Amino acid sequence: MTTKFKRSGDQMHFTAAGTLVSGAIHVLGDTVGVLADNYVSGDEAVMGVTGTFGPVPCLSTDVITPGLDLYYDSGNSRMTLVASTHKWAGKAANSSASGVATCDVTLYQAEA
Repeated sequence: MTTKFKRSGDQMHFTAAGTLVSGAIHVLGDTVGVLADNYVSGDEAVMGVTGTFGPVPCLSTDVITPGLDLYYDSGNSRMTLVASTHKWAGKAANSSASGVATCDVTLYQAEA
C-alpha cells in the first residue's frame, strides 16, 4: 500500500448529518472547529480546525486573557474557561472582560 498526501491538516472533511450553518462552531468527535460554509444533510462539509477565529460566543462572566485554555460548551453554544464536561477547543487569542459575550479563539488539533 502506498500512502499519498490528501490535504493539509487545517481542515476536516466529513458528511453533514443535518443542516449546518457557515461560521458556526461544530464538534466532530473530540475536535472543535468552525464550519466553512452552509451544508445540508449528505453534503461533504468542511470545518477549520486550526487558526484563529472570532468573534465567537463566550460565557460573559468569564474574564478571558490571551493564552488561557478555552472549552466549548455545546449545551450553551459558547466558549468557556470551565473544563467540566466540555470539549477543549484551543487558546484564547484576545482579552474579553466580564460582561463581554464574545472572544477570539485559536484552534489547534488536540494531541492524542
